[in-house]
Amino acid sequence: MLINLDQKFKKYCDVPKKEKDFKKIMSAKFAVEEHLKSMSNQIVQIRLKKSDVAPTSRGSYNDLYLIGMEDYDSEVGIRLNFINQIL
Repeated sequence: MLINLDQKFKKYCDVPKKEKDFKKIMSAKFAVEEHLKSMSNQIVQIRLKKSDVAPTSRGSYNDLYLIGMEDYDSEVGIRLNFINQIL
């Protein structure tokens, strides 16, 4: 959903200046921002040490990475070790 909203926003921005519809651009930008706000309780920020192995992501969008529930534990958080890299 977020990627679709962003593609729509970029499509409106990537037209010649004379043809730009700023109402559509602002509406699309607002839709992206609102979707990010609605996702805010599902976003976890982490800092990786050199010894940590990041979980395998299932997709990404501007430095936001989708990880599987198997890489997250409600008691310890995100699992950062080599076990989460084995397919």
